[in-house]
Amino acid sequence: MDEMTFKENMAYLSAAYSQELTPEKAAVYWDQLGQMLDEPFTEAVLMAVGHCQWFPSVAELRRFYSDRMYHRRMNSQTVIEHKAVDKAKAKAILAELKRELGKRPA
Repeated sequence: MDEMTFKENMAYLSAAYSQELTPEKAAVYWDQLGQMLDEPFTEAVLMAVGHCQWFPSVAELRRFYSDRMYHRRMNSQTVIEHKAVDKAKAKAILAELKRELGKRPA
């Protein structure tokens, strides 16, 4: 994550919870969350403000981040188009398989 994105989001959390962020606490949050992607992290922060009564812990922000990443993956999956099935051909193949299996010794 970009350091500026992190600082902006931590300032947002500080304002939302009327809580000053100490340099030590900011360093821990950066150490634990700095590898996250910018946009889903910002979304996680917004979710936290909407759901948490108190300043969110690292674990809470991770949970919201994971939720955002899950939804991104689900929304980005490609829909596979299925080809029309030739039922007569499928039945013929199944019949052939049954014949072949019937010829095998038990």
